[in-house]
Amino acid sequence: ERYWIPALTDAGDMNAAGLGAIDHPVFSAVTEVANGESVIFSGRLSPATQPWLADHLVGGRMLVPGAALVELAIRAGDEVECSYLQELTIQAPLVVPAQGGVQIQVVVGAVEESGARPLTVHSRSQDAAEWTQHAQGLVTAELPVAAFELAQWPPVDARPVAVDGLYDDLAAVGLEYGPIFQGVTRAWARPGEVFAEVVLPEQAHGDAARFGVHPALLDAVLHASALGDLLPEPEPGRPFLPFSWSGVSLHATAATSLRVKIIGTGGTSMALTIADGSGVPVAEVEALTLRPLSTSDLAASTGQGWLHQVGWSAVAAPTGTAAPSWVVLEAGAGLASVIEVPEAVLVTVPS
Repeated sequence: ERYWIPALTDAGDMNAAGLGAIDHPVFSAVTEVANGESVIFSGRLSPATQPWLADHLVGGRMLVPGAALVELAIRAGDEVECSYLQELTIQAPLVVPAQGGVQIQVVVGAVEESGARPLTVHSRSQDAAEWTQHAQGLVTAELPVAAFELAQWPPVDARPVAVDGLYDDLAAVGLEYGPIFQGVTRAWARPGEVFAEVVLPEQAHGDAARFGVHPALLDAVLHASALGDLLPEPEPGRPFLPFSWSGVSLHATAATSLRVKIIGTGGTSMALTIADGSGVPVAEVEALTLRPLSTSDLAASTGQGWLHQVGWSAVAAPTGTAAPSWVVLEAGAGLASVIEVPEAVLVTVPS
């Protein structure tokens, strides 16, 4: 159980710096670009200020969940009166170092002819000059009215599905979820459908009211897709992760427990309807496509910029000294036959 007081970063005087303040656990400032219609939302991701990040490991790396990028996109869109996330495609994994953190920017562009506004998500490490683009999408003002409810619970004709081994199975393919992300508590299935109850642990409730939907809670919704027969069997070291989101609408905020219905739409695609504990609509995802991510590729692509690296430096041998004497003995042999006392003895021990 964690007792450390969460570290808080002092945002300082935003107005004096020409920035606008925003009440959000990740975003700390909003900037309207001069002589333009773009808006930049800035913040910082670090396990010191967002402890839940440490509970989301992919291949041993602290990976920002796709659900978190969706939450950031929706919040940025909401601030510019474009609350409907028309689409968001994740282009590159966003890895956070165990020490320090990364700067993050969500940029909402000018209104296009269609009425939508483009959106991008970028990050860079503290010592990097270049920004990396992780996602791009579109937000619009046409937020649809929720046309579903999940009041009938458990669903009719759905068979119970055991969830006891869910997180062990996910860890076996490279998805290591800590307690905050282990939210699936009960599940049921029908052909092509999975229903689940998902809860946010109490230690994360403090941030739930400041997020539209807590990233750990939204990410846990996706874990239920591993139950039933919705997805093909993942290969070890190639877990399925969100790739493309379409038609994401948020109807209620600050939820700490959810009911979710997941409908398989073929391959690794699905649709989600999400309600609170009484069946009232919370969110809807018209289409979500997953793709396998190689954990070995992830390790190779994120090794640059680490604070600690292993390096070997050549050392010149000292001159004018004799080479050390070594004696190698097989098991059971003795030193009786050795005339001179060696500097080192290597003994092979079978056991």
